[in-house]
Amino acid sequence: MNISKERHRCLGCMEMYLSFDEVCPYCGYANGAPPKEMYHLAPGTWLEQRYLIGRVLGFGGFGITYVGWDDKLERKVAVKEYLPGDCSTRIPGSEAVTVFEGEKEEQYHKGFQMFMEEGEKLMKFQMFPAIVNVFDCLEANGTAYLIMEYLDGCTLREVLEERKRLDIDETLRMMLPVMNDLEKIHEAGLIHRDIAPDNIFITKENKVKLLDFGSARYVTLTHSKSLSVIIKAGYAPPEQYQSHGRQGSWTDVYGLAATMYRMLTGIPPEDAMERMEKDRLELPSKNGADLLKNQEIALMNALNTAVDSRTATMGEFKAQLFSEGTLTRQKDEKRDNHSGKGLPLFWMGTLAVLCFSAGMGVLFFSGFSRIGGTPQKKMTAPATGLIGNYRGFLYDEVVEEAKKNGIILEIVNTSNEVNGEKLTDDTIGKILSQMPEAGTFPKDWDGKLSVVVSAGTKKSKVGNYGGYSLDDVKEMMQKEHILLQEGEEFSSNIIKGYVAGQSFPKGEEVPAGSAVVVNVSAGEADIDKTKTFQMPEMSGKTFGEALQLAERKGFYVGISEHRYSAKEKKGTVCGQSVPAKTESREGTEVFLVISDGPEQKNVPNVIGREQTDAEKELQAQKLKVKVVHDYNDSYGAGYEKGIVMEQSKKGGTTVNEGTEVTLTISRGSEPTTQERATRRSSVGRGSKKTTRNTQKKKRRQTKEYKKKWTDIKPRKK
Repeated sequence: MNISKERHRCLGCMEMYLSFDEVCPYCGYANGAPPKEMYHLAPGTWLEQRYLIGRVLGFGGFGITYVGWDDKLERKVAVKEYLPGDCSTRIPGSEAVTVFEGEKEEQYHKGFQMFMEEGEKLMKFQMFPAIVNVFDCLEANGTAYLIMEYLDGCTLREVLEERKRLDIDETLRMMLPVMNDLEKIHEAGLIHRDIAPDNIFITKENKVKLLDFGSARYVTLTHSKSLSVIIKAGYAPPEQYQSHGRQGSWTDVYGLAATMYRMLTGIPPEDAMERMEKDRLELPSKNGADLLKNQEIALMNALNTAVDSRTATMGEFKAQLFSEGTLTRQKDEKRDNHSGKGLPLFWMGTLAVLCFSAGMGVLFFSGFSRIGGTPQKKMTAPATGLIGNYRGFLYDEVVEEAKKNGIILEIVNTSNEVNGEKLTDDTIGKILSQMPEAGTFPKDWDGKLSVVVSAGTKKSKVGNYGGYSLDDVKEMMQKEHILLQEGEEFSSNIIKGYVAGQSFPKGEEVPAGSAVVVNVSAGEADIDKTKTFQMPEMSGKTFGEALQLAERKGFYVGISEHRYSAKEKKGTVCGQSVPAKTESREGTEVFLVISDGPEQKNVPNVIGREQTDAEKELQAQKLKVKVVHDYNDSYGAGYEKGIVMEQSKKGGTTVNEGTEVTLTISRGSEPTTQERATRRSSVGRGSKKTTRNTQKKKRRQTKEYKKKWTDIKPRKK
């Protein structure tokens, strides 16, 4: 047997191994596996004939990160691709990026330019030990790529999940390199805006690295819908919840201080929007942290919600942490959002009229003290009036009504507690806070209302929503306690109004009550309705493969239903509304039926039943029947001839439809020696007689055959 000894580079870990099979012995990656999502680059793709693309390490609203190999310098790298999901995509099988038209195209190119500029700036910071190195910045496939240092280790979040909390000395030892490098980065005019435990990486050599530097900055465009990705409960300051919030070095100071608070106490700080309403943030020492008074004051000053009261720079934060003099606690001078200050006289008058008309004791813009309670009145606001109150309402119940009034509800965060109190799962999906607040109407407001929604204590699994109608997806999400947030439309060969993309991949676990953004197809694919083609056979193909056929042939596809199928594998097509080989025009809509695999059947217990009845009962359950016979002596009394004595699948077992069940049928009692002798004698005589009759019949048939041959044989001339 010849075994190939050719060496291959694994596209999962970039190690070399002998190709005895296609599974890497180092990481278990199956080479040849398709990309996670249709819009990802296929493993094995090359950039500039130098960088080999491997499996996906992670992806989100702004781009995709792949494991890679630098063939020139022969080193493992990470490759970050700019691909913002709300303004661009990639057609499966293509390497080029497709940018949406109109406003989205402008948004894409602005982000592209900022991505490239920040990549080039970060390349200058390769000597900074706490910043992940960027080696190269290049353009290809209509987009941009950063070639970065590949890190091996774990995130600070994973460390804290295992150890719960760290002492002040270890916290300062880990965070000081980050503070030093951020101070220099800020001086260069860059801010991070996403400092949290999951973006701080601890290598196997115990080096600390700040990940995703600048990833938040280049997506903060006027029309971006991806802001929710960079807002993490407890770590983001209030200005990050606002489209035009004043952000700077103080924004990173808050994120780093919040991370240190989590390291010292074992719990993240309360969400900034909740703190704006009523600040319940306790001193670290009250939550078990052992630190000096100055260190505690420095931490609390850096966690002030008001920008003007917060520690402004990383250098100032460091100086306060290590100060030996008397440190002053800065009062958090946050704005009172419920006082009515700053409202124009016209709106103050309108407010008075509305309060009067609402009735005694009820103000339409007031919040609810108990999120679990039932609101007395549902309020939305027309575009010409004050913003209404949405707190306490289920997001699913008010999102459509808000849209009718010109208000777009955008979920920017989820939380499972209010004012330090844990919420129960019956509050999942209820709106906890909103920005702008009820009773206000900010100048130049764009109609988007940022809301924080109640999340459950349980986890929900994201499904695969591509190809389904919005109604079907909403029903699927509701079963998993996930909220649907509708994104943008873009051209696709998916039927108009059906889902063409989603913000989280299939199988990802998210807190119950989380929002998943889905983008719907606008149709409008590049087709020529005068052209015809033969409809291809799609049975046995995945929806992604069917979509590729639709793109090649010029028709639209969508999923209409699921059905059990013993023939087609689960998750593949088992039916199509337009049969294969039908002459069709481009632009034809084809609804696909997806297989749920074979139907599961319970095997009935048929032991002791007559053979005919047993076979009918099994066949009624769509099971195949095989019959064998045996004497009943070894099975005991009670099994007469023709009775089922044994079945290969135990009664009550769950099996696929079409499974074969073997029945052992009784022949009755085994005959005695004398009965066998009599039976053999009878069989012998019968055999001789049968043989003589058979020979006579053959001779007669031969004579008749010869006679017929003579009749048709031509005569000689």
